[in-house]
Amino acid sequence: MSSGATTTLISVCFPSNNTGYVVGGLGIILKTNDGGTTWTALSSGTNNTLTSVCFPDANKGCAVGYNGTILTTINGGASWTTHPIGTIGILTSVYFPDANTGYVAGDHGLILKTTDGGSSWSTIPSGTTAFFLSTYFINANSGYVLGEEGTILTTHDGGTTWIDQVSGTTQWLTSVYFTDHNTGYAVADSGVILKTTNGGYPFGVTDVLPSSNHFKIYPNPSSGKVTIETSELAVKSQLSISNLNGQELITRQISGQKTQIDISTLSAGVYIARISGGKEAYVVKIAKL
Repeated sequence: MSSGATTTLISVCFPSNNTGYVVGGLGIILKTNDGGTTWTALSSGTNNTLTSVCFPDANKGCAVGYNGTILTTINGGASWTTHPIGTIGILTSVYFPDANTGYVAGDHGLILKTTDGGSSWSTIPSGTTAFFLSTYFINANSGYVLGEEGTILTTHDGGTTWIDQVSGTTQWLTSVYFTDHNTGYAVADSGVILKTTNGGYPFGVTDVLPSSNHFKIYPNPSSGKVTIETSELAVKSQLSISNLNGQELITRQISGQKTQIDISTLSAGVYIARISGGKEAYVVKIAKL
């Protein structure tokens, strides 16, 4: 099929089986109502390159791009509103987990958030100057941004705090998508594809987070000692607790169903506990107060 356009097309979004939108160079926005058989050019009101588009429902949508461009529509693209945000940077990715909550990622560690469908936007400190290329949110509070040299950040409190994750690569990560809370995929330069089945702790690890029936850690969060309990592992198993950079801080051989670990010397933050024995392995997050 042909779009009829000659400029570069960069991003596509289909809020339904038949209705879809494409954005790209020179502010182009195309729409189809017949599953892509025909495309109609919409008036965006800008000549800036548009890099990403997202429609959380049939009527509400957002497109972002160069020179800090943010456009929103509430009528399926019939008209678009420009939202100045006081930046001339490159906005590379937009994602709305619901009709009101949306996130935008860009260069120099820029992350923006809206809670009113895009009418207003606020800057969220990311703690980095990395060039972000993609963002994806599982729900209004839990999501990811990624980009330059393998950078992956995650939040579980709506962007108030961001946690570095270990990607295991220095390639530029270009896109991320999660099929559920635990299973996600990221792609990068040089043919790199990453997968996580535990919500990205760390992103390259494919151990599945255990169910509460087989693996318990308590109290969690804790400021002192935690008890790790499991009945699924071999008699002799290896425990390691690592920071989010993958550095092992505590290692212990365990031989019983319950093991108590003192984490009082660790700095406040999130850590990864991994227990392996035989062919079994489990990974769980520990929050140190």
